[in-house]
Amino acid sequence: CVHKAAMAKPKKLPTSLKLQIVAGKNLAPKDANGKSDPYCVIHVYDEKGDQKKQLQSKTTVKLATLEPQWKEDFQFQLDTSFSMVKIEVWDWDQWTKDDFMGEVDVRLADFLDKPPKEEEFLLKQRKGKKKEIVSGELVLIVEYLSEQKKAALEEERKLLKDASVDERGERDLVTTCDRLLFLMADHPYNHELQARVIHSWAHAYHTGLGLSAFLEANVLLAESNMLTNFLNALSNFPDDKTMRHDVIIVLGNCRKAVKEYSAPMKIFRTIMSVMTKHMDDIVTIDLGLRALINQTHEAPNFCKYIVDCGGQTLFTETHKRYGHSPITIRRLLTVLHNMMAEGTAPECKGMLDATCPPIATEAIKDFVTHSTIVCTACQLLAGTDKKAVFVKAGGFKYLARALLLFSLDEPAICTIISTITHYMSEGGSECAVHLQESKAMDSAIHIVQRWTHKNHTSEGAAKLLLFLASYAYTGLGFQSAQTVQGIRKVMDHFMENKEVLTAGCQLIHQIVKREGHVQSFIQGRGHLLLRHSAKFMEDAKLRDTVASTIQILESSGSLSVEELETIKRVVTT
Repeated sequence: CVHKAAMAKPKKLPTSLKLQIVAGKNLAPKDANGKSDPYCVIHVYDEKGDQKKQLQSKTTVKLATLEPQWKEDFQFQLDTSFSMVKIEVWDWDQWTKDDFMGEVDVRLADFLDKPPKEEEFLLKQRKGKKKEIVSGELVLIVEYLSEQKKAALEEERKLLKDASVDERGERDLVTTCDRLLFLMADHPYNHELQARVIHSWAHAYHTGLGLSAFLEANVLLAESNMLTNFLNALSNFPDDKTMRHDVIIVLGNCRKAVKEYSAPMKIFRTIMSVMTKHMDDIVTIDLGLRALINQTHEAPNFCKYIVDCGGQTLFTETHKRYGHSPITIRRLLTVLHNMMAEGTAPECKGMLDATCPPIATEAIKDFVTHSTIVCTACQLLAGTDKKAVFVKAGGFKYLARALLLFSLDEPAICTIISTITHYMSEGGSECAVHLQESKAMDSAIHIVQRWTHKNHTSEGAAKLLLFLASYAYTGLGFQSAQTVQGIRKVMDHFMENKEVLTAGCQLIHQIVKREGHVQSFIQGRGHLLLRHSAKFMEDAKLRDTVASTIQILESSGSLSVEELETIKRVVTT
């Protein structure tokens, strides 16, 4: 005996059908003009194959086209007894019968509770109508949902709404932090929800909205819940670039968390591992470098974290791949500069000595017109001991060009001069040869000739003149009377500044000491430069420099007795 319940018919579950007819492609021409006027007719069939005429629908007519665009939606409340939807395409004719253009059959069971997406369906002939000319495809989106799935989607939409931060900032964001983290943990494979939560966090950091509340939430990093959730999201959805970028933005801005919680090493490791894994994505690299810059301002011992996480390999590969990108190189140089400013550990110094010279030298060469990049690179070079890479790569030549380009930018000039001085201080004759070949001193002389007092300070003037005095023997342009006039103009402007006058007198001494340069000194009325020194004659170094200069002028034989007496009188008065 069979139980009656077992013999009962299966329950017809309620369903919802949403059909979008998107477009037609490559349809057959039916009119004399080589076009057609297509429209679609929708037929719904039950499990017995009977058509439900009350559910029949049709699209609008698209005139004179073989590539119609409809994008029209149709909705039907059905149950699981309905098995198929047939869509026919017809050519509308005003005076004659409409022409058949093809049909497609959509089996509803194939789409039950599956995510909707665009699909192409090949148009076919009707049964028994083999002479009909049919071609092309229909593009459809079919969404066939059971009521159970529909309810689940509604719940998911509610979750997604909860996962969004109110743009006006009127919510309690500390509570929001907790809720968002719980949502991520409870729904780890819900792609849209995970992306929405992470983007909400990134949005808060981008706009500054509720930033302090986000950082003050104890759950944020006290137990590394956020890191765990974010790493899970990256692992579950590795191809989502937007999510990856948002994660890096958030990690780069968790400054208070780095300062007060025990998670800085995890944050550095996460950022750098994501960069290493996705080295082909320049946006990931740029965001990662910016995140490291942000964290290096807050994290103690960050140099050790970067070294331990493979910073040398990562930075070298970044430079190798993206050395052409000014944004990437500027950020890379900034990270290295921050490390140099903080790093005293031997392993950190070893990494910087190995990494900085080639990267900084190439940066100056490739971006010699970018003052920020050049200055940061110069600061890196001035902090490292390995001079061979810089000198052999022609570093002096690039700095000489930079001096000319930034002749009115005093901070840039001073930075470049400091770098040259650093390499010359212990470089010996080899560096002197390279400096002479680079014509860097001639560039510096050019700056003196173009000196604009409105844009420069006495500190800059003293540094430039002293630099010229220190390495005048490598320059060729000192024979010009115009050079002496330029120096005199600078000293005249800063006549009350002892440092400028001392540096200027040292430079004049170097000029007259060189054979053949006395005439340049005389033609440029160089003796007028010495008169300013009289008020500082108590300075022994300055007094000796002036006396030695006058002695050279006297022994050169190029001046008459009257001219020498005039110079001495100017100095002593």
